Amino acid sequence: RAGLGPLIGYATGVAAGVGFALLTGGRRRPIATAGPLLGAGVMVMSNGPMTVLKVTDHPRTWRRSDWIADIVPHLLYGLAATATWNRLRPPS
Repeated sequence: RAGLGPLIGYATGVAAGVGFALLTGGRRRPIATAGPLLGAGVMVMSNGPMTVLKVTDHPRTWRRSDWIADIVPHLLYGLAATATWNRLRPPS
């Protein structure tokens, strides 16, 4: 059971990356805006279903440090994924 969380996290990250690629239409996106939006989307995709299905009540009971510990890696994922996507696209 302990391994399910990371596996679901990987699947969410891959699905978000594919969705991002489809939404961009193959074009580069500004890292400063697209990165945080992608990160926020992944955060909602990972925390939202568990909260709605009442598997956990964590987001409602989190302290500030808990939110920071969740926001920072999702933000970094969004920035890294956007930068990688832009790097793989041909220059405009």
